[in-house]
Amino acid sequence: MPTTPTPALQVSAKSLKRGEVLLKPNDKITSVYVIKSGQLGLFQNKNDKNIRIAELGPPTLIGEEAVFGPVRWAFTVIALKD
Repeated sequence: MPTTPTPALQVSAKSLKRGEVLLKPNDKITSVYVIKSGQLGLFQNKNDKNIRIAELGPPTLIGEEAVFGPVRWAFTVIALKD
């Protein structure tokens, strides 16, 4: 059975300032992120409001689903602390 090649994952450093958005719903995930410092908030939009559902800090991985091929992200990820 033929398979579609999976693009290689990207590995890069990214610094965010408080309030910056890392990912938003429907973004295609092609990178895996590791939180080295600071804190990120995971938000879900309900009734036009961002509801915080988690706070993430070091050494959390984000986007590990991309290992299995490109997928679409479901949440908004915003830097809470530099």
